[in-house]
Amino acid sequence: MNIRIIQDEDNSAIEVIIRNCLIEFGGNRAGLAWEDESLSHLSDYYSQEGRAYWVAFDENGKVLVRLQQIALPNWMLLIM
Repeated sequence: MNIRIIQDEDNSAIEVIIRNCLIEFGGNRAGLAWEDESLSHLSDYYSQEGRAYWVAFDENGKVLVRLQQIALPNWMLLIM
């Protein structure tokens, strides 16, 4: 497993993960993040100074969905 700042090529995978979570918890409706166009290009938002979005991915570059299986290093837990 590797961790890095979000990149343009991560946008579609992250959007799918977020939208699936919204569906699961009833957030797929008008007036909520479901309609937010920025979900399609989160890397643009998080590329600005003072912002960060961390992506975990496997050795093949595939974004990991099941983050609860990841043991984060102590230094990372401090900044979350």
